[in-house]
Amino acid sequence: MRGFSAVKLTLLAVSVLSIMAGTVVAPVLPSIQEAFAGGPRVALLTRLVLTMPALFVVLCAPLAGAASDRFGRRLLLLAALALYAASGVSGYFADTLPGLLLGRALLGVAVAVTMTTCTALIADYYQGVERAQLMGLQSAVSTAGAVLCLALGGYLAQAGWRVPFLLYLYPLLVLLLAALFISEPARLAAGPKAAGDVAAPRLLPVLFAAALLSNLAMYAVPMQIPFYLQGEFAIGSFGAGLAIACGTLFATLSSLLYGRLSGRWRYPGLYAASFVIMAAGFGLVAMATQVWIVLCGLALVGAAAGIQLPTINNWLMDIASAGARGKVLGGLTTAIFLGQFISPLLFTPLLHVVSYTGFFLILAAAMVLTAVLLRTVFRYLERQQG
Repeated sequence: MRGFSAVKLTLLAVSVLSIMAGTVVAPVLPSIQEAFAGGPRVALLTRLVLTMPALFVVLCAPLAGAASDRFGRRLLLLAALALYAASGVSGYFADTLPGLLLGRALLGVAVAVTMTTCTALIADYYQGVERAQLMGLQSAVSTAGAVLCLALGGYLAQAGWRVPFLLYLYPLLVLLLAALFISEPARLAAGPKAAGDVAAPRLLPVLFAAALLSNLAMYAVPMQIPFYLQGEFAIGSFGAGLAIACGTLFATLSSLLYGRLSGRWRYPGLYAASFVIMAAGFGLVAMATQVWIVLCGLALVGAAAGIQLPTINNWLMDIASAGARGKVLGGLTTAIFLGQFISPLLFTPLLHVVSYTGFFLILAAAMVLTAVLLRTVFRYLERQQG
């Protein structure tokens, strides 16, 4: 197709938007709370600034996926990019916390659409090894983008809490690229009558549940590791940021290697193995007596995360027909963000009754159990199909 390399560049540029929603504003949350101090429930509302997009991704992703199957990918993506820019930048002009939260809610709607349509377009345009490599690169770009957005957000925050919201002008550049280079996939251009079935429907709830559990566990890293390092090793916020970045770096590296891994491993084995790797990482963190052991553990957790997302994306796209991909990806997006949203709600109370060592050992045991259950279920479903 025309603009082959430009299409890939555009899709990768869209991929950054999912991680950008939260990382840009994370460094300025204390400043936002200070700016609106004195208002009712300011502490709670300030924290909702970070989590509000995730909540609306959970609510809207299934609808976004179904809409992309029915009405097409291109126009929906263009509209979502415009909404993303408008709702994101609205934080710069917000005079009240409720007004800021309204913009963040609309941002969640935009994220739901951009995530589902972008991955569906990759599956529509590319096949086989090329698609596997691009989905690995998509995951790598997203994790690298997290580090960049955190750094830029923190740097711009020195000029005031509103300034980082101007980074949300970036989707306007992506909108221009998408308008120029993204075309409606041929299989959908003729209308919504492309087959809308899934080859292994009983596999979907299993994969969605696994994605929820993995994101539930992975989100414990940015939420809990800074407190763990401070309490156990007297490491401050800068050192904690570097430690988390270590995991992100290995997530990027393993995503870049995904194309080679996918050629040697079948989906069931690769996906279950990633949970074992994650369990080993959490186990190292739990038993660490020195900081370098924590870093090794976070590297393993990151490497597992870098394998999981492209694996489940490719797997779902292989079993879903062109007309069902949006709906299936909407379900996956909901599972991912639901895991992230409930992670602090579930784990913060748990840490009131167990130590950090016990907490990370529980995560390690849960990931081992998940791997065993996944292998058992995968083998059962294969026997049923065979």
